[in-house]
Amino acid sequence: MSKQNKLVTTVSGKVIPKRETRYIRKKYYEIGNPRVKDSGDCFKLSEDDKYRTLEKGTIAWDYNNGTYAKTSDLIEGYVQPSKKGHFTKNENTIICVEADYSETFAINERVAISNNFAENFQDNRYYSLNKWSKSLLQKIDIPSGDYKNSLPYNCGNMSSAIKKFNNLYVETPNNRMVNSIYNSSKGLYDNYTFGIEFETTAGVLPQSLCDRLGLIPLKDGSISGIEYGTIPLQGRKGLNALYNIFTELDKRTRFDFTCSMHVHIGGLPRTNKKILSLYKLMNVAENDFYSFFPLYKKENMGVKRKHYTAPLNPGLFASFTTNKGKMSDAHIEHDMSQLIQLLSGGDPSYANKPLESITHHPSDPTNSRKWNVGYRYKWFNTIPIIFTNKKTVEYRMFSMPNTQLKMFSFLTMSLAFVQYANDHTDQIIRNEVSGSAITLQILDYYSVQKDIFSYLYKRRGAIKVMERKNYRPLEETTI
Repeated sequence: MSKQNKLVTTVSGKVIPKRETRYIRKKYYEIGNPRVKDSGDCFKLSEDDKYRTLEKGTIAWDYNNGTYAKTSDLIEGYVQPSKKGHFTKNENTIICVEADYSETFAINERVAISNNFAENFQDNRYYSLNKWSKSLLQKIDIPSGDYKNSLPYNCGNMSSAIKKFNNLYVETPNNRMVNSIYNSSKGLYDNYTFGIEFETTAGVLPQSLCDRLGLIPLKDGSISGIEYGTIPLQGRKGLNALYNIFTELDKRTRFDFTCSMHVHIGGLPRTNKKILSLYKLMNVAENDFYSFFPLYKKENMGVKRKHYTAPLNPGLFASFTTNKGKMSDAHIEHDMSQLIQLLSGGDPSYANKPLESITHHPSDPTNSRKWNVGYRYKWFNTIPIIFTNKKTVEYRMFSMPNTQLKMFSFLTMSLAFVQYANDHTDQIIRNEVSGSAITLQILDYYSVQKDIFSYLYKRRGAIKVMERKNYRPLEETTI
């Protein structure tokens, strides 16, 4: 028998040919495949590396990546029910607090729950149910005044939030709803940026989760809870982020019919003609747009302290020279000047002021006190694109959604109108677009996802029925 075929006994007691082992520290170690768990006693992690033994404890099986790796590159924690092991730390890693207050990890949320841990909504860590009560860990309270007052009114730290989101973002490629919505009308979601503000009555998302989701917690005096504003989002990535945002808001916060969802759309060219065409389109579509929402959105009816979704100014629209067949650049500039003068609150310094010279609103010169700008409280708001550096238009009509489909439907309505104004600028300026059922016509024009079209079609019918029955505003959450 050759020396290589000689049988030897390994440290684990197996009798195998010597050629299948390495002789280390006067012992025989079976050579294993680093990508096959329990396939040996020693492993070579790379071509240039030496053989490392399990006995020394310097390598371990990585339950995340499915290979042996240096323990110095891994963390230890729960990998299965009642079982601990090593794994690479990633975005799914859960911090767990044991009953004795010591901290460990779980490879993911499912494993943490299977080992009798429950999430604490306050800090995004998971605590042992052998010590803590799940009902207390996940109690949803009205935020404290101190916390709420510590928050900004505006998303001033946007660049930092964007950087954190991009570093922490994880794509969910198999999300069927997101893929279906995105693939139906890619142009709507790729051509523009979209940001959403969500109002709540109770509950707080921990900052670590906000960073991962691209959310900025904000103070809002019109609600008892926190307003959460997203960073600018776009495309499939943006839709996926919104899906995850809604999932967490639905789990951790409370909201009711007094809460709203505001949609900001960026990407419309900041020119007189484009802005005027969208403003005119919204005037034409105003009554149809209101038909998708309860009457209190149009008339307030005491639901809110202020009327935050009031109709646009019909007198201004009626006075536009472009409504009288005059379509020259001078007439467009005249109508735009009228719009700017109205939105400025009649400030004389804004009379005939060209759009390109406007950097702020006279009631908010630092772009930090938006509540001072009274005319922003319309269902459709062009203050940001005309007067601020945001360069977005805002749709304020929407109720706080109670499903992902509802959220995506409201977003898609907003995007479709902006795209339509961009695509049909001249026709709108020439008053060739009618307002009867225009919302569904535009959605159909862009072949939006069938579930969105179906939901909005049924929603409008349900609103009509509810109004005939003198419904309570609370009932809107059921549609």
